[in-house]
Amino acid sequence: MQTVAEAIAEQLFFAGITTVFGLPGGENLPLLDAIRRQGIDFVLVRNESSAVYMADVTARLTRTLGVVLTTLGPGATNAYAGIAHAYLDRSPVLLITAETSSTTVDYHTHQVLDLQAVFRPVTLFSKGVTSQNVHTLLRETMLTMTEGRRGPVHLSLAKDVALTSAVHEPQEILTVEATSPKYQRFDGVSRLLKQSKRPLVIVGLGLEPEQPYDELEHFARVANAPVIDTPKSKGALPSDHPLWVGTIGLAPKDAAYQILEEADCIIAVGFDAVELVKPWDSQKPLIWIAPWENNAPKIKASYEFVGSIAPFLDNLSRNVPTPNVEWGVKRVRRFQETLAQQSISAAADEMRVLPHTV
Repeated sequence: MQTVAEAIAEQLFFAGITTVFGLPGGENLPLLDAIRRQGIDFVLVRNESSAVYMADVTARLTRTLGVVLTTLGPGATNAYAGIAHAYLDRSPVLLITAETSSTTVDYHTHQVLDLQAVFRPVTLFSKGVTSQNVHTLLRETMLTMTEGRRGPVHLSLAKDVALTSAVHEPQEILTVEATSPKYQRFDGVSRLLKQSKRPLVIVGLGLEPEQPYDELEHFARVANAPVIDTPKSKGALPSDHPLWVGTIGLAPKDAAYQILEEADCIIAVGFDAVELVKPWDSQKPLIWIAPWENNAPKIKASYEFVGSIAPFLDNLSRNVPTPNVEWGVKRVRRFQETLAQQSISAAADEMRVLPHTV
């Protein structure tokens, strides 16, 4: 009969997990042993938050999930900084912590914390694993972390539960299909683009893991629309592309905001305001295109599309009116030239006040 720990390890294996990061302890040894018997590597760290950062990077590089294993009490709370980071960065990290047995929690206080209450504010959800829910909870976890707006999930597992037999359920390999496109009628979007003389594209972390870079570049080119990125979407358009303006979200007065203010229509592709230093307050007509709903925070949008990005951009490219030749490439070139001149002037001013020149 399969134990709860073995059921979790098997589902991680089916999900393509090859490495788990964390710190072992007596309370999580059954799961650690089951993970190793599945052929999944365990990487020992010195601090639990370091394990989360490693899992975060692993998730981004492999486009799967990052997994972290910790003990209970303070060992679990050491992961809090990392999980809060993953939550704000929309990173799919699964944190599995040990927890005190329910049979002793009423009269045992050593390292006892309500870990669901601790992690609920910085995760998509925080739940305890039981022998009854292990299969359904793991499926819910994988789907929640990979559909729509991604993020971390916390599961807690008591040692006595890990060693009990998992209630049998029909097994299925966990796969996640791309969200079916929910196309709206294009007449309104087309009308908005036809009215626009200065369309602009802003891209964000929602480009991952789909990576619709070719479709993005094609749309920007046929629309002659400047492209602004955010820190986690840097490289969506090469920095030497004639339509790439720059990055916002690094400082409240990033230079690229100037072009954003000049635009009369914004196409937000995979955009998430969580990356911005200052609040999003643009009142320009906006077309929202992302794998998730427009919320957290809600951004004022004229049209919203939720689903796979690439097909929508392809469709949008076929509905672009004749572009404004005085915008796009020409405006970006003037902007970059002015920016370069300002940088040269600033450098010269700095050099004049160096100590050895005074």
